[in-house]
Amino acid sequence: VTDNAGATGTTTRLAAATWSLNAGKVDQAAEQAEAALSIVPDSLPARMVRGTAALFQGTPDEALARFWIALLLFFDVVFVTLALWTFEPVMTE
Repeated sequence: VTDNAGATGTTTRLAAATWSLNAGKVDQAAEQAEAALSIVPDSLPARMVRGTAALFQGTPDEALARFWIALLLFFDVVFVTLALWTFEPVMTE
């Protein structure tokens, strides 16, 4: 059984956070993203909104920035490695 109330609450909070971010209300966007993460802690879109809001807030969160840079570097290595491994077999067939 899935919990649709949690998904709906996360979607609503995430929509409010995105709207707040687009309206320039960075603090409100960060609060809404945190609320969405309190409902579904693994929500990648909510983490992205929180990270974007953190970039525009007065004091940057260095730990959060290091996390995102490490995550980006990890996926860069993974996808470049996969591309190099699969390029020749795909092109020769």
